[in-house]
Amino acid sequence: MRLEEYLARQQMSLRALARASGLGVATVKRVRDGTCIASRKTLNAIVDATDGAVTIAELISVALEAGSEDHD
Repeated sequence: MRLEEYLARQQMSLRALARASGLGVATVKRVRDGTCIASRKTLNAIVDATDGAVTIAELISVALEAGSEDHD
């Protein structure tokens, strides 16, 4: 499931996910929007915070679809 879909289904804000994952709000937003290719540590933090509902493969596919070349 895409991160954007997960947030909507859980009625969760970016801020709440950032808090749960130990990441910054801006980082979570960039990953959600695919504007960066996140580090393994960042990806794992989001997967853990979503209890695996959002996978690393899904997070990476969003960045690839967006044509991101920026890294966090």
